[in-house]
Amino acid sequence: MTPHLADLLRCGASVVLDFGGNTIRDRQWVRSIVDGAGAAHVLHYIDADETLCLARIHERNVGQPEGIFFGVVTDAQVAEVNRHFVAPSPEERFNLVVHRTRVL
Repeated sequence: MTPHLADLLRCGASVVLDFGGNTIRDRQWVRSIVDGAGAAHVLHYIDADETLCLARIHERNVGQPEGIFFGVVTDAQVAEVNRHFVAPSPEERFNLVVHRTRVL
């Protein structure tokens, strides 16, 4: 996918990656594409604590069918993903837009 994304960026197309850039390694991959293509970029970071994440997941799960291949996400799955999370830092050189959230 890397060469295809870089080609799209070099052609001037906008590319949106909706991925779990939860780790420095994940974001380094994106950074390598942006740098290789010489493209402008923005990284949107949603600053939300685990309580809010779980509340949003619970809302999302309402009405979803059960089962491994369906849309229900468990608290255990959220905890597993979140234990690997590292917030973006200035050293990663992204044009960062931070969206601060709070429980309503």
